[in-house]
Amino acid sequence: MPYQWFVEPLDDDANDAIANFIGAAENSGIEVDEYGGIHNVWQCSSYRTVAYLLKSLGPQKIRVYNREKNYGPIRQWRFAKRKTVLKKRTK
Repeated sequence: MPYQWFVEPLDDDANDAIANFIGAAENSGIEVDEYGGIHNVWQCSSYRTVAYLLKSLGPQKIRVYNREKNYGPIRQWRFAKRKTVLKKRTK
């Protein structure tokens, strides 16, 4: 199933960077999530764009959402957060 991807900037610097990268004001808007929360998001053309923004800005600067098809509420994509690497204990 095709997904639509959205990113929500968490600060002004991230918002400026996303605006410069995506470049079109019509790609920004307000969306409602599955719990009724309202988010000011940028729509991305593909997951490739989301992956680039995550790599360049970091997961602490943006929140990633997606939805199936072209309608319905958005939902947070939880795999955007990096996993912590556990260190091996030494005795």
